[in-house]
Amino acid sequence: LVRDVVKVADAYPGALTDRFADLLVVWANDAPITALASPRIGTIEAMATRERSGNHREGGWFASNAAIAPCSALDLGPAVAAMLGVSL
Repeated sequence: LVRDVVKVADAYPGALTDRFADLLVVWANDAPITALASPRIGTIEAMATRERSGNHREGGWFASNAAIAPCSALDLGPAVAAMLGVSL
């Protein structure tokens, strides 16, 4: 389920590190995740979907006005600016 957990301060040291999350989770994307088991919570099952939010990688997506569109990260700033009526 999880390939790695990265401490942000170690991976990205700098004066503003305290403004970000403490940890980043790198998900294992080798196969669809359809269930998760925990001794405390039990087993949770769900259908795997091809698209997931938070896909910070090539082929990721973001939602805008209920429309989901494949895009480059370079498209995100102009898209948000356009929704706010701001010209870049």
